[in-house]
Amino acid sequence: MTSFAMLAGMVPMALGLGEGGGQSAPLGRAVIGGLLVATCATLIILPAILATLQSRHARISASLDPDDPHSDYFEPEPRLTTMTDGGDGRAEHYDLAAD
Repeated sequence: MTSFAMLAGMVPMALGLGEGGGQSAPLGRAVIGGLLVATCATLIILPAILATLQSRHARISASLDPDDPHSDYFEPEPRLTTMTDGGDGRAEHYDLAAD
């Protein structure tokens, strides 16, 4: 909106009406051209570049939840295990969390 207001304000200057209008008209045209190019770049070209760059990456956003198994910050709960020797010299592991 501010760009369009500035463009509307520069139209009389770009037309070069009145005394000394011939000297200020090129400046008005340059300002209008710069604003048009900058506005088009902001509204059309930059979003197109961003969409192209984002399409190259995974569409699934990264999870920061430490309880999410797919997150890089996932911390599995420690498993409680015990080792026993059944008297025969072989160690056996029992998972206490599974019980």
